[in-house]
Amino acid sequence: MKTTTTLLATLGALLLGTASAQPPLSSSLGLWVYPSAGQTANVQAVDESECYTWAKGTTGIDPQNPTAPPPAEVPQTSTGGAAMAGAVRGAVRGTVVADVTDHHDREEYQAAGAIMGAAQGARAAQQRNAQAQQQAQQQQQQGMQQQITTFKNAFSACIEGRKYTVK
Repeated sequence: MKTTTTLLATLGALLLGTASAQPPLSSSLGLWVYPSAGQTANVQAVDESECYTWAKGTTGIDPQNPTAPPPAEVPQTSTGGAAMAGAVRGAVRGTVVADVTDHHDREEYQAAGAIMGAAQGARAAQQRNAQAQQQAQQQQQQGMQQQITTFKNAFSACIEGRKYTVK
């Protein structure tokens, strides 16, 4: 069966001229494949196609149609809650400043501290949320890169088994 498939693929490549017209599949993976046993370009194209199909079936990964891993759940810090906590801290600071400076307008200092603290708390929450989102995106990219590496390893194992050198 394999011989028939190989023969048909080679014949199709010769008739359509696709083996020499298209770059090898290995180049799309960033791999260099050298025919160590003197294989022709047409035979190499068939071997690479079969190894690509085998690696895809073995790993469940198709670099030509990549599937991103599901995005990680990114816990979001409530900006409202952070603003409220900041307002409380700011009001306490305002009270301390009023007491230290011996001001009689304690409520004004508390209010000013609360406003400043709320703004700082909300801004800090937004920064934490943005950082968490960025980390999730980096993890997703690393996951995709790991999938590509896994596929390349499978493809390389197959093509090396057919007497090619891979770099």
